[in-house]
Amino acid sequence: MALYEDAKQTNAGLLKDPNWPMTLADRASAILGREQLQEAALRGDASAQHNLGVMYAEGIGVPKDDVKAVEWFQKAAGQENVKALYYLGFMFQEGRGVPKDQAKAVELRKVADALDPQKKDDFVRYQERASRGEVLVQFVLASMYQKGQGVPKDNAKAAEWYQKAAEQGHATSQFNLAVMYKFGKGVPRDDTKSFEWFQKCGAQGNVTAQTAVGKMYSEGRGVAKDKAKAAEWYQKAAEQGDAEALFALGVMYAEGTGVPKDDAEAVKWFQKAAAQEGKMMGFSSFAVGFANYMLGSMYTSGRGVPKDEAKALELYKKAAAQENPLAQNRLGVMYTDGEGVPKDDAKAVEWFQKAAEQGEAQGQNNLGLMYSVGRGVPKDDVQAYAWHNLAAAQNFPAANVNRDALEKRMTPAQKAEAQKLSAQLLAKALKK
Repeated sequence: MALYEDAKQTNAGLLKDPNWPMTLADRASAILGREQLQEAALRGDASAQHNLGVMYAEGIGVPKDDVKAVEWFQKAAGQENVKALYYLGFMFQEGRGVPKDQAKAVELRKVADALDPQKKDDFVRYQERASRGEVLVQFVLASMYQKGQGVPKDNAKAAEWYQKAAEQGHATSQFNLAVMYKFGKGVPRDDTKSFEWFQKCGAQGNVTAQTAVGKMYSEGRGVAKDKAKAAEWYQKAAEQGDAEALFALGVMYAEGTGVPKDDAEAVKWFQKAAAQEGKMMGFSSFAVGFANYMLGSMYTSGRGVPKDEAKALELYKKAAAQENPLAQNRLGVMYTDGEGVPKDDAKAVEWFQKAAEQGEAQGQNNLGLMYSVGRGVPKDDVQAYAWHNLAAAQNFPAANVNRDALEKRMTPAQKAEAQKLSAQLLAKALKK
């Protein structure tokens, strides 16, 4: 463990372990021979500079002085003294004698790791053991190359070692290799190989891999499209509580793709997906919002459940609060028309705006309509054109018509301003 991590963990000072950064003999000699130590440090002896820094950092034989400690650590670190580099990193991490700077602390640790003979010896041993076929060491070595921990980051070498471990049946290596083939990191992009490794990993029970296999069968990516097999793999992941798989299975039952159409069964799976709220991360957390939106639509139409507008509204609001853009747009429509809620154009605009900013084409088009006629917002052709333009770029059918109708009443300057605004809105959305 790096020195400054160890110190933070023990919360009891850097010298709780007397063997690092100074041995007991070092400390005794430092106290007894501070003048000689100072002379050696001034002559440029890196070890003496480091030890003098420790004395000032801990108040050993001198008044404690973090600023002076940092000065001596910097001098020693400039000569690539490993212990000084670690200690200096700790000082930056804790803000002792220097402004707190986590990035600088990490940078110094990496430099120290690269110079530390022990770390180099460890890495050599890792390579030897990995070459002998030790699967866990192969996985660790791959992770080191992928993350750039202790070695220069190298996705090609990471993929090479993941491959070796994956071929021995190591599930996490199989998953990581599948992801690398999916995105072309360290290997040429190859959906077929990505599918192959996701499938091997999924067969060992990895729920995320099972969902990935279901999705690839559903889309026909890396394998022939097969909705029935997609449903089988989604079912495996759904039984382990994966929200994305639960939601996907619900959609398949609602549409009758890969499974017999069954609205009641669809509702069951949507409810299970929605119940995963707070338990999932990444795309699976978004699936929870989509599940609540779909449940709302089922209650609106009375599919699989008795028709219940109040329940539908409750679910739409829940999904919208979970940042689901379809639900946000749906609430906008409901407030525009007074459907189950008091008619309120300002609230409608608020929800259309949220959906539009997430890139939902219908929300963008609807927001453009509100600006074009001045409902809930001041009339603004530039804003209206910009939002219709974004929706048109997504091939939303009505957006082209609405944009072209606006263009007829706009000046060239207004049109240029609207196109500039479109580009700004798109750039802002892409940063999210």
